[in-house]
Amino acid sequence: AGDKIKVADADVTFYAQWRAVGTDKYAVTYIASLPKDTLLTGELPSDKDKYEEGAIVKVKDQGSMAIEHYRFAGWSLTSREDGLYQSGEELFGTKDIGKMVTATETAMKEQGLTFYSRWIPLYQITYHANANKVENLPEDTNEYEAGEMAVVLSGDKMTREGYQFIGWNTKMDGSGESYDSGLKFNMPEENIELYAQWKKLPEPETLPE
Repeated sequence: AGDKIKVADADVTFYAQWRAVGTDKYAVTYIASLPKDTLLTGELPSDKDKYEEGAIVKVKDQGSMAIEHYRFAGWSLTSREDGLYQSGEELFGTKDIGKMVTATETAMKEQGLTFYSRWIPLYQITYHANANKVENLPEDTNEYEAGEMAVVLSGDKMTREGYQFIGWNTKMDGSGESYDSGLKFNMPEENIELYAQWKKLPEPETLPE
């Protein structure tokens, strides 16, 4: 429909073309696939529609579901598949079992489509005063993916009577890895605990009476 043709000196006859339309309809289900020892909050998205063979299926977003210290990455067609489908992506449904799955096309099996949630772990940097009566301890409220760039916060505004702040260390006694304020680094696959290191200032001299 809508194509333009050039008519020669003969009649042109068009024949309608038809394809069979099945009456079967299939459901799309969203399942929360959770990392070990995690708790899901919120609700999964749901798709109340039923789809015929050849129908377009639009992927839902994550809804209100969330996992503390994890970021939603997308949906996969199995709980272990690496290929992810994002919100708004359209899939073409088909009942051809065994047909190759591509980024935009997937096999609509007779039991329907099932999407499994996938998650990316997030890591934190926690700063410890490593002493009593310390003021202005910095706090990093961000969460980082492994490999993401992070910056060590400055401890220069911290105050502790009789001591001077000299840097951060992964061990309380300073025997671990040292981190200087302002250092940029790629976040490892673990949380980082940084402990303030202090240098005792000399006692002020007292003048004889």
